[in-house]
Amino acid sequence: MPSILEDKESIRELLCRYCYGTDTGHVEEWVGVFTEDCVWDGGPFGVCNGKQAMREFYAQGGDAAKSMRHLTLNTLIDVQGDRAQAVSYVVVLGIADSTTGIFFAGFYDDALVRRNGQWRITARKLRPDMSEIRLPA
Repeated sequence: MPSILEDKESIRELLCRYCYGTDTGHVEEWVGVFTEDCVWDGGPFGVCNGKQAMREFYAQGGDAAKSMRHLTLNTLIDVQGDRAQAVSYVVVLGIADSTTGIFFAGFYDDALVRRNGQWRITARKLRPDMSEIRLPA
């Protein structure tokens, strides 16, 4: 059985894979961090129920995501057995030619589960309003 620190590191790496998958156009890497029955609630960007809906959502944006850099920061993780909650700041940079600027700032609220020894996100909410932040225990 992994230690709490090993679980937290596995979850942090999973959250990084989300960002790299999104920004590089590797859709299967992006959806691979989720369970099949996941809910991705992108707030102002829409909601997807399940991996197939996420693939379709990503395809609608074309190469737009490749001009962004998702930064997940200050992640707090609460592991309770095979379930975990995490909250992180998110800053999305828009990259255009030689110019970089903040496209979005807010936070992610994640529910995670360990299945077959692997952590996966079951629900992710993107929240632009910092006043709604709920810290894990």
